[in-house]
Amino acid sequence: MLYIAVLWLMIILLTVLLKKQLK
Repeated sequence: MLYIAVLWLMIILLTVLLKKQLK
């Protein structure tokens, strides 16, 4: 189930990028 870990990493990266842009 490696794709699940990759999916989580993508979601976390997207949330971090969104937070940086909202700044």
